[in-house]
Amino acid sequence: MSQQSLKTTVRRSHHFRIFAGYAGIWAILYLSGIVLTSALCALGCDDTGGIDSDASQKEKGGVGPDNEDTDTGTDGQSTVPVATETICQKGSGPVAECQTELCIDDVIHISVTENAAGEGLMCTGWAGSETCTGNDDYQAFAYDGDDVFLVFSFAPEIAGNYSEENFRDLFDHVWLNIYFPGYDKRFYHQVSTTSDLNYFDSFKYSEGRLKGRIDTTINAQLQSVQSSDENCISDDIMGKCACGYNIPVRVVIDFDLAVES
Repeated sequence: MSQQSLKTTVRRSHHFRIFAGYAGIWAILYLSGIVLTSALCALGCDDTGGIDSDASQKEKGGVGPDNEDTDTGTDGQSTVPVATETICQKGSGPVAECQTELCIDDVIHISVTENAAGEGLMCTGWAGSETCTGNDDYQAFAYDGDDVFLVFSFAPEIAGNYSEENFRDLFDHVWLNIYFPGYDKRFYHQVSTTSDLNYFDSFKYSEGRLKGRIDTTINAQLQSVQSSDENCISDDIMGKCACGYNIPVRVVIDFDLAVES
C-alpha cells in the first residue's frame, strides 16, 4: 500500500460501532457493564449534559519537541510533576456507599509500560475481537493496567503499516479510564474521547513502541456501586448506580508501550 493511499484515507462514520465495542470491552474488564450516562448526569454533568470534558479543559499540550508549554528538565526530558497536597472528599449519590471518602493528591503521575502480564498495546476491535489485521473501518489497540485503561483507534490502513508517520496521519481518537492510587477500579475517571493529536504533549512511534505524554486536568471522579438499596438504580437497572466526587487533579501520563502486530 502506498503512502499516498494511506494519507487519503476516508474516515467512515463508525463511532457507534466503536463505542459499542468499548462498552463490551469495559463490561468484560469490570463488573458487568459501565455506569450509564444518565446516572452520571444525576450526579453532575457539564452544562451541555455530558460527562466532564478533559480535552476542553486541557491548558497545556501540543505534539512536538518545540511545544514551549511542555515541562522539561535541563537534559531536555520531561520532568515528573510533584504533588503539593492531598484532597479528601465524600461522594454525593443515592446510597450509603457514597459516604466513602476519596483522598487523592492534587497531582498524579502515571508511568505506563507493559502490565503485569507483559502486555503493551494489544490489538482489539468492536465486540471484543482481537485482530491485528484491521476491521472494516478502524483498528484499535488497548492497554489494561492498574492505573489506567487506554484505547487508541486508527484508520484500518495502519494494520501492517506501522511507522511514525502513519501512526500520526491515521490517528482517529483516544479513550481512557484513570484509576487512583490506593483504591480499586470502582473509583475512576473516564476521559472523554478526543480526536485531536494536540491532546498529547508528545506522541511518537519508534522501534515497535508508541511513546508519549498526556498532561490534563480532571475535575470529577466516580465510584461505581452495586447495591441492594432500592435507591440504587440506573436507567431502570436495579442494583447499579454511581457516586460523584469533584476533586481538581492534574494527571500526567507518560506511556511507552510495545504495539502488538
